[in-house]
Amino acid sequence: MKRFLVSVLSLFLIAALAACSQYEEELKANMENYEDAHYYEEMKEDANDYEKLEEYTHYYEEIGHEQDGEIAVSPVSGVIDTLEFSSLEDFLDAYLIANGKQRGNIEGFVSRAQASESDSDIMDIVMGAEFATLETLHLPIGIPDDFELGKIMVHYWLVVFEFFHRDDMISEDRMQEARNQMRHFSFSVTRWDYDDALLFDAMMQQSSPSCVLIDGKYLFTEWANSISWVADRNRFHLRTPHRQLDDSGELVEVAAIDGVSARNSRGMTRFAETVTLDLTNTAAINTMIAELAER
Repeated sequence: MKRFLVSVLSLFLIAALAACSQYEEELKANMENYEDAHYYEEMKEDANDYEKLEEYTHYYEEIGHEQDGEIAVSPVSGVIDTLEFSSLEDFLDAYLIANGKQRGNIEGFVSRAQASESDSDIMDIVMGAEFATLETLHLPIGIPDDFELGKIMVHYWLVVFEFFHRDDMISEDRMQEARNQMRHFSFSVTRWDYDDALLFDAMMQQSSPSCVLIDGKYLFTEWANSISWVADRNRFHLRTPHRQLDDSGELVEVAAIDGVSARNSRGMTRFAETVTLDLTNTAAINTMIAELAER
């Protein structure tokens, strides 16, 4: 995955800044109670009212606003419009259709759709998720080769990539098991609209003493095996696997990933490398689709 994306998108590398959570100790004890860990992991670092978290176990709405220099987040109930794709090719094809750059049926590329209204059709969900308004796609290229992209999820404020070990890509059930056991990589981009300096200051204000700032950019949280940063008016978060299956199939805590100790904060930042695809450049999208088709 890394070698391929670097060859196609080498001109689109971006810089990164940092962030972390102020609710580490409280949320650590409760994290495993949440079935949708990939969404909860994102929101737990920002939530400004911890007691309400237990009422909302799946989806949250970010309300970006300044409050004494901080960015606040408010949870909401109900299901947020969500588009899911099982591959980067499907995401790009659907994006071109949604923007009128390609003819076709967008439903053929969506692996699952959820909406707040049960009678919503697919285009209502596309609009609710603000899928067509995306202008850039930040792609993680530091993920180890043993892990493959299994899911892309799009909300109007969040894009999430999930990478599963190739042994877990055999079925949806196996991927769900890996997700529940937090054996996968989860990379997300939260679509803020604030200057990087403000986002960085807010995240630093919210960080806990145990978060380690690396190179003035990345905040590493050891207990969560996660790295956070901000760049291009977005917030980035990468959670690496917490657990893995040993040779006998038993679930054990991860000691090292791709030869890097899980406690090596500086070494772990190598997994946070990204490139950026300009989604307003139709030629670049078509080039990537063609390259992906040849793999």
